[in-house]
Amino acid sequence: MALSAPPHVPAHLVRSFNMATAPGMSSCPHKTVSELRKFGRIFYNLDADVRLGAGCWIPTRAEDIRAVLNDAALFSSRGMAGFAALLGEHWDLIPVEKDPPEHSAYRAVLNPLFGPTRMRAIEARIRVRARELLGAAGASSQVEFISAFGTPFPVSIFLELMGLPLARLEEFVEWTDALLRGATIPDRVAAAQAIAAYLRAEIDERKKHPADDVITYLSTAEVFGRRFNEDELIGSAMLIFLGGIDTVASSLGFHFLHLARNPALQAQLRANPEQIPVAVEELLRAYAIVGPHRRVTRDVEFAGVKMCEGDWVLCVTALANLDPEETMEPLEFRMDRGGARHLTFSYGPHRCLGAHLARRELIVALETWLLEAPAFEVASEADVRIHGGSLLGVDHLPLRWLA
Repeated sequence: MALSAPPHVPAHLVRSFNMATAPGMSSCPHKTVSELRKFGRIFYNLDADVRLGAGCWIPTRAEDIRAVLNDAALFSSRGMAGFAALLGEHWDLIPVEKDPPEHSAYRAVLNPLFGPTRMRAIEARIRVRARELLGAAGASSQVEFISAFGTPFPVSIFLELMGLPLARLEEFVEWTDALLRGATIPDRVAAAQAIAAYLRAEIDERKKHPADDVITYLSTAEVFGRRFNEDELIGSAMLIFLGGIDTVASSLGFHFLHLARNPALQAQLRANPEQIPVAVEELLRAYAIVGPHRRVTRDVEFAGVKMCEGDWVLCVTALANLDPEETMEPLEFRMDRGGARHLTFSYGPHRCLGAHLARRELIVALETWLLEAPAFEVASEADVRIHGGSLLGVDHLPLRWLA
């Protein structure tokens, strides 16, 4: 379906950039995204996400992206994912499709699931799982990182927290990939149906037979002085499921691709393991993966343009992290930035619920590989596969041990 810009969008601000298929997005997506600044402070993109059915504004400066993400009254997150609409239903992903002040009540209920205290309690299990997977991967002279570690490591930890069967990991990953990156609406509808039906059955099971897991927690959670209703249950379970299946796995792919291409960095971190958390933070800055949408709630002038109620805005976090006005030489990986701020976990009221778990998993992954295994490199650059889109990731990463 060919899109056209609304009448209030000046023609000189209209562009067509496909986040999934534009040249460079399958090889060096972050460098490619950073070049969107050539279109100016903000532009209107006609080649938007298939689920929107409309174009969207893309601000290119970190300051403007933060302003959008921090102002829920003007830039609403309601309907930003649109998964319920795919099913002909009307629930929200909780809490990301709820705006303040309602959002705060849901966030308070869900925060304990992934807070620092809970993450410290499960760290030993995270380390055991990392060692198990590394041990299996080290049995051969080379390994495909994504299938051997990048996906099963964070996803297996998440499935344990959710109380879902590890045996279905590959199926869950396939569903999630089809929902987030399916080429057609029917592909996404089928995936949404499969995930929603499965989670609803699991919720019903926990109501009858409670366990020590996230789904049981949701099935007994209370908000506004009452239990979660059915829409709130599926909305919160769906969000946690999708976040747990995809995001850390996507980040690990980029982080280990960078390490594999930089043996000197591997050596530095092996010799100075106390620097690993610093390296993780710089990797998070350099390789942001998400691009959340917001919808304008009223006519307004923003970033020098007129936006109308109903317009979509795409906040590309990689653009913010790679803004040269805020970060010197942003495309360079540097350990001496002194904690340069980034938007990889978003910003404002909708900052990532699972940020503590993600950081812990990323640090443990680097510590395990760098301190308990030989150095490694990319086995075949020609076989590295990366996908673009509103959620970036690495699909295939062949590594070879150097000792």
